[in-house]
Formats: sequence, structure tokens, C-alpha cells
Amino acid sequence: MPTPYIRRLRSRHFERARHSQNLSAWLTAQATRLSTSAASVFRMLRSGYSATAVNAVGTDPDLVNSVAPVISGTVGQGNTLTKSSNGTWSGLAPIVYSFQWRRNGVAIGGATGATYVIPDALPGPYTCAVTARNPAGSLTVSSNALN
Repeated sequence: MPTPYIRRLRSRHFERARHSQNLSAWLTAQATRLSTSAASVFRMLRSGYSATAVNAVGTDPDLVNSVAPVISGTVGQGNTLTKSSNGTWSGLAPIVYSFQWRRNGVAIGGATGATYVIPDALPGPYTCAVTARNPAGSLTVSSNALN
């Protein structure tokens, strides 16, 4: 016959297993209803959304970019490049954007605003990477290139 200590350990193990099975079943049901993955529902809950908020979501929480960001301007020393558009995004609100200007695909240190003044006569191409973040995660998309 097992000791009381062993019985307590077994009881805890079975309780954890039952809780895990219930959570797994609930996440799978929510994910099916939301047409998304159970991992996305779990990320939303872990990042502070309550079960009520998750139940209220009617669309896919994952970020999707349907139109790439757009930049404009003329490449040349002293000229200003402008991020004209963040692009078109969908997913669970709120969506927050951040920017990183790049030259030849390499991030330019400190260039994280909506505009960038070219300090020297270095050739392009210049792009702007827009990162969108929401409670389900983040996604980075590059703009058109300017030479």
C-alpha cells in the first residue's frame, strides 16, 4: 500500500493532467471557433487577454499584411525620404507600428522615424521595414526600394 506522501504525489499528478486536458480541449475549441491556432489563443491569454476577450474576438488574431508599406522621395545627400504608408494590415487590435530605415538591406542605426534625411552621398537602395505588433505577435514587412 502506498504511503500518504506517494498518494499526494499521485493525486497532484492526476489533477495536473486533468487540468491540462481541460485547458487543451478549451484552447482547441476556441481556436476552431476563431479559425486560428490553439497557440495563438494561448499567446493572447498569456499576454493579458481574458477568456471573455478571447470569446469576443470574431476574426483571426494573427497579423496579416495585404499591401506593403510605401516610401517616397529622391535619393541624394540632404534629401528626405518619407514613409507614405504603413501598408494595409489586419488582425487583433490594437496594432502598433514601428519603423527601421535600411540601406542595402542593412539597418541604419537610430533611423526609426517616419522620415529619414540622407546624411551623405551613399547610394541606395533605401527601404523602410515596418513592424506591426498586436497581442498575438509581430510581423515585419519591407517597403518599396528607392535608388
